[in-house]
Amino acid sequence: KDWLERAADGAAPALSFGNSVADPLALDIIPGGSPTFDQTINVFYSGTGNGEIAVDVAVDPSVVDAYNAANGTAIESAPSSTFSLPSSFTIPAGSHVGSGLLSINIDELLNNGVQFAIGLTITNAGAQSGGKSMIVLITARNAYDGLYTLTGATAHPTNPLLTGPIPTTPNTPLITVSADAVILGIAHPWAAASGSVLPGGYEPTYTIDPVTNKVTVSNDAIGEHEDPTFDNRYDPATMTIYARWMYTSTGGDRVFTDTLVYTGPR
Repeated sequence: KDWLERAADGAAPALSFGNSVADPLALDIIPGGSPTFDQTINVFYSGTGNGEIAVDVAVDPSVVDAYNAANGTAIESAPSSTFSLPSSFTIPAGSHVGSGLLSINIDELLNNGVQFAIGLTITNAGAQSGGKSMIVLITARNAYDGLYTLTGATAHPTNPLLTGPIPTTPNTPLITVSADAVILGIAHPWAAASGSVLPGGYEPTYTIDPVTNKVTVSNDAIGEHEDPTFDNRYDPATMTIYARWMYTSTGGDRVFTDTLVYTGPR
């Protein structure tokens, strides 16, 4: 019999996801050589003795809106170009579970941002209210994201205390901002003798050209840019970023020479 014909006295058999809006499926995507990140999405049927069931699943941005409203967040729905998902899942005859494959295009996702959500809703009549909809929360990291040891030096045009080697700083996070760019996750230190750091908001973004491995540095709010006379580069063999960057303020350029050596994921 079709599952809709199996409603009896008491609770009727119903369809549901394994997750819900209150219990999101969280995906932390780290590139690993494959252009896609694939995740199985399961649907469940609570009845018995059923024939094959086709479960219709729709991408539903209103689920993301409801999640944001309930959690005080502002996560955007993933652009349709960043993922694929079948519109119908199959639960085999006599089974309680069926599945469909959510396939996320990692580069396309990172070209649009680093955090998104996908809302899904079972559109079949009789879907269980508590599991009728679910949300997938996606956080993506590029190949340069991770923890690094930061060493280097700074130079200040008028304050000698701010000129000299910086303290060696292990576990320095570089955080994904796009497919090929990471931002420094700490306040950048001045020379070790000063015991001081740059103010918040001065964190540089390092962008790596995946073809040439050349590095550019930016912070548009402060006017930071790389030194064009320096060999700003990424060494993929040692997973090391070499960059010299600067910004101009009273008295002249403030110059920062960074070596960032990858030590592991954050």
